Amino acid sequence: MAKNPHVRLNTAVQVDPSFTFKFNYGGGKKDEEEEKNYTPMAEQLQQAAQRYEGDSNIRERERSPELKHLDHIDFIRIEFQGQFDSSNHLQNWFNKYGLQIVDFQEFNRVGIFEATDQDKIQYFLTNVERFVEHHLGIDEYASYSGEILFVRDFALITTSDRIKYDAVNHAPITNLSFASSQFSGDLGEVMLHEFITYLEERAIEYSIIETSNLIELYEADYDTIIEVAQNFDIILSSTNSLVSIVQPTEFGTAERTFGFEIANADDEDLPLVGIIDSGVSMASAIAPIVLEQGYDLTGSSAHTDSAGEEGHGTAVAALAALGDKMYSGEAGPLQADARVLPIKVINDAHGYVSILALLDTLRMAKKDHPAIKIFVLTICFDAGKETNESYSAYAYELDRFSHEHDCLIFISAGNNNHAVDELREYDLNYFNGDHTRINVPAESMNNLTVGAAADNLRSEGFYGISPMPEYPAAYTRTCHIDLSRYATVGKRFTKDNKNLVKPDLIIAGGDYESYSGMVGAGEKATMELLHANPALGSWYQCGTSFSAPLAANLALQIQKQYPELRAQSIKALLVNSAEEINKKESEANKRTLWKAAGRGILNPYFSVGSDDDAVTFVIEDEIMPGDVKVIPVNFPSYLLDVDKKTGLLKITGTLCFSFLPVRNNQLAYCPVQMAFRIVRNHTPEQIIAPDIGKNGINSNLRLSWSQNNRYKGRPIPASNCQKTDSFLVGFKELDSENRIFKIAVHCLLNSQLFAGQEKAYNQPVPFSLALRVEENLKREKRTSRLYQEMLACNEVEAITRVDNLGATID
Repeated sequence: MAKNPHVRLNTAVQVDPSFTFKFNYGGGKKDEEEEKNYTPMAEQLQQAAQRYEGDSNIRERERSPELKHLDHIDFIRIEFQGQFDSSNHLQNWFNKYGLQIVDFQEFNRVGIFEATDQDKIQYFLTNVERFVEHHLGIDEYASYSGEILFVRDFALITTSDRIKYDAVNHAPITNLSFASSQFSGDLGEVMLHEFITYLEERAIEYSIIETSNLIELYEADYDTIIEVAQNFDIILSSTNSLVSIVQPTEFGTAERTFGFEIANADDEDLPLVGIIDSGVSMASAIAPIVLEQGYDLTGSSAHTDSAGEEGHGTAVAALAALGDKMYSGEAGPLQADARVLPIKVINDAHGYVSILALLDTLRMAKKDHPAIKIFVLTICFDAGKETNESYSAYAYELDRFSHEHDCLIFISAGNNNHAVDELREYDLNYFNGDHTRINVPAESMNNLTVGAAADNLRSEGFYGISPMPEYPAAYTRTCHIDLSRYATVGKRFTKDNKNLVKPDLIIAGGDYESYSGMVGAGEKATMELLHANPALGSWYQCGTSFSAPLAANLALQIQKQYPELRAQSIKALLVNSAEEINKKESEANKRTLWKAAGRGILNPYFSVGSDDDAVTFVIEDEIMPGDVKVIPVNFPSYLLDVDKKTGLLKITGTLCFSFLPVRNNQLAYCPVQMAFRIVRNHTPEQIIAPDIGKNGINSNLRLSWSQNNRYKGRPIPASNCQKTDSFLVGFKELDSENRIFKIAVHCLLNSQLFAGQEKAYNQPVPFSLALRVEENLKREKRTSRLYQEMLACNEVEAITRVDNLGATID
């Protein structure tokens, strides 16, 4: 069947009047009922108070005599009984206890506070003492402030809290997170200046990334890091930037095969892809499409690939530029989908990466090549993220870059290297382990995180340990967000967001094999990859390193075909094409698959183009916070005459938008709360009515907003990538609504933004929406009319550069 191009729905013409969003906000159900017996809580706070006093004394003794002149201030970690509503209570805690917020974590259930006033912090401790005395029967007349009832635990930020990594022989780059002067005020500026003076007096080189409150130290020994943690209160954490090439084992067998030529190396219209990796070999078969210009952060050359004997960046670049064409088995030269810009950040299988240097290089690449939109990053930090851990400075800066430059970085989810030692066979429950979580910076929200499916794209058959090739490979890393952790014991957790998931999707990365009661990489289930040495041709390995460029290749095909599309439109098209894995799994297994596979396995067919029986509309528009935008979609009359009356059409939609992230506030990291729903031909009042059963396309499906931020006081964390479950419509829905359905998009600002932050975000927010409509008929009964007739009854625009998909738009 002929492939047809996607089309843009012209919402400048085909749109209903916008209107104001008027939800009747409520407080929502509390996460847990108010405790009646406060004795356990009093005992815990008594221990916390004793620990706080002891830690304060230890911290004072740890300070170096020669640094006694430094200014000091306490930072306190407070764990709350539930979600802290910063919009209503933050100012009161500052006025009453002198506690200034520095960072919200655990989705506002944990706060890091600066003790700005010793008298007021003593008042807080006194109230804790009175609470303990009252509820432990020491003094039944002791009174205390009501805020103490909301405190579960508290602790001083100690030296050990500030050091997040073990001593290593040599860590050339150390990342220090410091308290922002936005909160610390004049004293914070003084303390930061004192620290900079300390570094300069000791000739320690450093760089400051002010946007993410990060200082990079170069060649600082571990003893220095300990001294910093003991004496400089403004430094809240220290981590190293150790990264590794993402591969689950050391297996790799080279063969003298895989020779090919590039047919269109002279095509200057090919899009450009930046490969952030170990360099790209100019001796390899893809050399004709590798730019002579490259960027190197290692002191060697961007055009050499020295990551082991096989290399790494070369294989990644080949997959990004050629996709699955290398596995087609077709004779003759291959058509490339992109040219390659090498960005070398590592010179071996392991190393350290400067976030600042990488960001400067990305900005330079964008300046030198304004049209570049797609990058591939397979170099992740070694440590997996902890469950519900906040966004890293690395992810934050990549989110800023992509938002400001309309780019999309394809990031590997990371590989769980422990799987090869811990598994003897495929076990879906293995993905529920905390140690399987994604690596930094895969939590980035404006970019696209890719995990590995077990498929290896080879024609020899499937030999992996996974149940089927589309299942997530055992080594792929999983979502670190688990809101069920906050459920009250014995009660179902009702506040969740299925759209807040990483990885976003999966695609082929190869699999483990089973042999002699063990599992590991072998020659049959792994991916065949381009070797950096042309004399050897190919080698075999598996990993998310090879999934990320495969997904990027589809993005490059989209960019090549529709060069004017925003980066978020490309993301929406990819996510919208992803397919759920094995719908027959139990609900528990489906949730586990969701953690490991996100929206499912990427479908190349529908991501790049439509066909005669399916059409994908791309919507690129913008919306003001507080508004609801309504976009009608018309359906052709011939559908009413088709024999099948129920489930005639299948509809799938995905909304994506980028944002400038908010640092130090995990719940408001995404400051824009946008959602969409597909409804009947309804009025504004019906569209925003809370009774979703009567309001959706099909009341049996209970179709609702893609995410629900209804309760301002207890909001859920927001996602900027939202996909509806595919749903079916038939004659009854089409006929009763005069063949018109509507897409409603609403936008709000996050209620947990700090005071004054709303002004920066109260402006039109661009968004992208992909909507696929397809006939849900047996292949032999499809009409081959849907595409052209949907175009005929809607206001559409051509977005393809050249019509090489076999269709025209009249």
